[in-house]
Amino acid sequence: MMKIASVAALGFVAAADVPVFSSNDDYDEINLNIRLLAAHNSTGAANATFKVTGSLDSTYNTADTATVLCTAVKAPTESALSTSTGSATSVVNTCAAASSRRALAASDVAITQAYELGFTSAAAAAVATSTINGAGFASTFQSALNSALTSAGSSLTATVSSVSGVDATPVATTEAPVAPVAPAPAASSSSDASMVKATTAIAAAVFASLF
Repeated sequence: MMKIASVAALGFVAAADVPVFSSNDDYDEINLNIRLLAAHNSTGAANATFKVTGSLDSTYNTADTATVLCTAVKAPTESALSTSTGSATSVVNTCAAASSRRALAASDVAITQAYELGFTSAAAAAVATSTINGAGFASTFQSALNSALTSAGSSLTATVSSVSGVDATPVATTEAPVAPVAPAPAASSSSDASMVKATTAIAAAVFASLF
C-alpha cells in the first residue's frame, strides 16, 4: 500500500509541478534582439555628409547683368559640379560680379560663385578636393558646365578661368571606448522554483517506496 501511495504521489508531482516551457519565450527574446540591433544601426556612415567648399570664376558673353546671369546659370553650375566631382549634393550658395577681374569685352560678364559639395565619406571628399585643385580641372569643369547649359536649353557659353576647393570635413576626435554594461542576472523564475519543488517531492517519494 505504501508503494502504491508513493507512486501516486510521484505521478501527482510530475503532473502538477513540472514546469512547461513555451516556445514564445525564445520568440520574444529573438524579437527583442532584432529590435535592439535595428536601433543600433539606425545611424550609419551613409547618413553623414562630408563637405567640400570652394569658389569658381567664369565669364559669359551676354547682355544680362551679373544678377540675372547668376540666376540663369545656378542650376547648370550645380549639376556640372556634381557630375565632375561625383558629389552627392551640390549647392551654389552665393554668386556676384567678379570685382577682381576685368571683362575681356564690353559684353562679357565675369562672375564668382561660391559652392558647397556634399559627400557620403571623408575619403570621397578628400579625393574630390584633390581633383578640383589639380591641373586641368577648370577645363574639365568648363566642358561639363557647357554641356549642362545646353541640356537646360540655355544659349549661354561659359569660359571657366579657375576653380578651387577646400575639404571642410571636420577632423575626427578620438574618444575612449565606452565599456559595455554587463546585463543584470536574470531573476529566478517561478518555473525554477517549481523544478526544485518537483525534484524534492520525487526524491521523497522514491525514498518512501523503499519501505
